[in-house]
Amino acid sequence: MIGLYGEFVMFHNTYNGSQQVDFPRHSIVTIVQVTLITVFISCQRQHVPARVIAIPEAWETTLGAKTTFDEIFEKVAETPLQTPDSIIIGQVGDALTEDRNGNIYIIDMTEKSVVVFDSTGKYVRHVGKKGSGPTDFRLIRGVYYNDVDDRLYVCDPKLKRVSVFDRNSTLVSTINVPNQYTWKIYVDSLKNLYLFEPSPYAEFMFAVYNQMGIQTRSFGQKLPEKFKAFGNAIGGDYAHYPGGFIYVDIFLPRVFNYSESGEELTDFPIVNPLYRPVPMEFAPDSHPRRYTPVIGAFVIKDRLIITQLMVFQEREQSRALLDLYDFTGKQLKAAVPAEFPFYYCCRHNELFTFRYVKAGSDNKLRNPYMIKYKVRGL
Repeated sequence: MIGLYGEFVMFHNTYNGSQQVDFPRHSIVTIVQVTLITVFISCQRQHVPARVIAIPEAWETTLGAKTTFDEIFEKVAETPLQTPDSIIIGQVGDALTEDRNGNIYIIDMTEKSVVVFDSTGKYVRHVGKKGSGPTDFRLIRGVYYNDVDDRLYVCDPKLKRVSVFDRNSTLVSTINVPNQYTWKIYVDSLKNLYLFEPSPYAEFMFAVYNQMGIQTRSFGQKLPEKFKAFGNAIGGDYAHYPGGFIYVDIFLPRVFNYSESGEELTDFPIVNPLYRPVPMEFAPDSHPRRYTPVIGAFVIKDRLIITQLMVFQEREQSRALLDLYDFTGKQLKAAVPAEFPFYYCCRHNELFTFRYVKAGSDNKLRNPYMIKYKVRGL
């Protein structure tokens, strides 16, 4: 390429002078070839257009007059997480991911590690451990398995880095990033890292980095200064769909639709009469198994948006409330109560949650159950 560039510069300088020379035919052909290849690659790298479309009428008819959780959602599977006797899964983090083989990567917030299970809930292996070494973690706030390069990306905002592991969970690289409010991450087909930061102290909701750790852009609604009164509380959640992101803001509360390039396509309010802005804080005396997220965003079949809000009522168990919208902001269902909050929507459009089991008479902790649901009829 350097030689080709030199030939082009020599031709350009000579042509602009008083003398015109014959440019070598093979160089012209080469430039044309390179140009066509560049255009082809550029076209290949264009992101899938983001969507602002209504759901099919058949879906709306299917949902019909259904109002209860069991009428709208169908339980697909419920299985205990199966680990060796020496391993007990503690506090499961919000961010989950899966690979193309159906393996599930769960964050164990208690042990500061990623635990891999197969699709049936059987233990496969651990990734990392508590510490500050090259493969250790102090705080995991995002995991993503990228099928393009068969790599697992794990973000640790305390160590300010994203660790990249191969399919065998061997560390292959480390990407240093300065962001300390990261909650989740996404990696696109070009291996760009999207760090999601729903904090009133972050400058933008999304910060985008390349594999060298260089920030290339940022976008998303910045939370108003007044929300700093809530402390470093988590301000929302996002869900990715082909071409864009759905961001649910807990403070405003609104739903924002962004393209992967950062363009805001649309936004609409969350209409839920029972919603009250109670941000998530980690109480110092709270047991890790009592932890649940207060917010969630999920996209079903790239068309249906599910927002999840937690309602805290005195002397009553906290419950998740689910609202269903299409991409235009039309509310299809409101305040559907769920016994357990959803954590993740897999590539098969199944929603994951976990049910914790009380300790038995021996006072030993038990592994949680992994439960999968799907929306009926869709």
